[in-house]
Amino acid sequence: MSNLNLKNTYFGFTSNKKPLQTGKIEKSLDQLIRYDGKVITKKEYIYLLLQKGCAPDIEENYTYYSIRTGDYTKPKTLYKLTYEDGSYHEINKTLYSYAQYILDNNFLNESVALNHIQTELEAIEAAKQKEFAEREERLKKHQLEEQKRKEEREKKRKQWKEIGLSLMTDNIKNAITESISDHWELIQSHGYNDKEALTVNTIELFTEQLGNTEYIKGNVSYVFHEGKEYKNLNNALYRSIYTRIFNATELDSKQTLTAKVKAFYEGREYKGGNYQPKEQETFYFLNAQTKQFESRQGERMSIKGLTCFIAKNNKGLYAITEARTGMLLGSPKATRKEAIEVTKNGIERVGERLEQLIQNNIEKYGISPLYEEETSV
Repeated sequence: MSNLNLKNTYFGFTSNKKPLQTGKIEKSLDQLIRYDGKVITKKEYIYLLLQKGCAPDIEENYTYYSIRTGDYTKPKTLYKLTYEDGSYHEINKTLYSYAQYILDNNFLNESVALNHIQTELEAIEAAKQKEFAEREERLKKHQLEEQKRKEEREKKRKQWKEIGLSLMTDNIKNAITESISDHWELIQSHGYNDKEALTVNTIELFTEQLGNTEYIKGNVSYVFHEGKEYKNLNNALYRSIYTRIFNATELDSKQTLTAKVKAFYEGREYKGGNYQPKEQETFYFLNAQTKQFESRQGERMSIKGLTCFIAKNNKGLYAITEARTGMLLGSPKATRKEAIEVTKNGIERVGERLEQLIQNNIEKYGISPLYEEETSV
C-alpha cells in the first residue's frame, strides 16, 4: 500500500469544476470500500490498483447473460481497471476519469505526488492565513465604523439635549408631572413606586427627545394613530404629555398633528383646522361582501344636498357613506378634507344619475335601518 496520505487530497482533480460538480465528485471519491482487509476511500483504492499495474479501460456495448431475467442485459459502457492478464475491477465513470487523471499527471510517481500534496497544504495554510487576516480586517473596520456611529450618535444626542434645554419650560415640566400623576395607578401596576425619581428621569429623557424634531413629529403621529392599537403604558403616558404640550387630540389627522408640532417649534400658536368635531351618531354601512347593514358611529353631514355620514374605517382612513343605502361614496382618504373633496367631485360627475343609482340600491338591498328606525319613531 502507498505510504502517501491521500485522505485530504484530490490532486487538483476538482479544481476547475463548478461547486455543485465538485461536491458530487468529491463525495464519490470519498466513499468507503473494503479492500485487502482494510476500509479505505475509493480514491485510495484507485491509486493502489494503479500502483499494482491496472490501467483504465472502457468496453462499449457491454452485455452479459442474467440468470435472474433469463436474458442478456441491455448494452452499456463498462468502465474498469484492467490487469495485464485481462482480469479487471469494474468502476464508475467518475473513478475512471480520476484514474486517467492520475496517470496523465504522473501522480503515480510518489515524489511528484508528494510535492503536489505539499504544495496543496501550503496553499491551504496560506488561504487560512489570508482568510484570518481578512476576517481581522473586517472586524477592525466594523469596530471603527461602530465607534464612529457611536460618536456620531453621542454628538447628535448632545445637540438634541442642548436644543431640548433651550425649549424646556416650566409648563412642559408641569405637563410631564401632571401626566405621570394622572397615570400613577397604572404606572405603579408596572412596578414603579418612586414617583419623584420617575418624574425627574422622564423630564431628562424628554429634554433630549424634544431637541429631536423629527422624532417628536413621528412619535406624536404614532401614539395618536398606530399606537392606539397597543394599550401600553408608554403610549398612554405620551398621549397625555403631547395633549398638554401640543394640544394634540385623537381626532387630529397625521397632517394636523404635524402642523401642531411645527407651530410649537416655530414659537407660534396653531391657527389651522377650524373644524370642531360634531356629535357622533349611529348610521349603517352596507357591507359589500355580506350585503348586510352594519352599524357605525359617524358625523352626519350634507354634501351637495345628499345626506351622508363620515367616519374612520378600520384602516384609520376617512370614508363617507350615503345615508339611505349605506353605500360608500368615493375612496377613503387620510384626511377629512380630502374625503369630502373626493365625494363632492364624484357626486358632480354622476349628476342626475345618482338618485336613480340610490333607488336601484334600495330596491336591491333595502333601505338603511336608520330610516326604518326614524320612520317608526
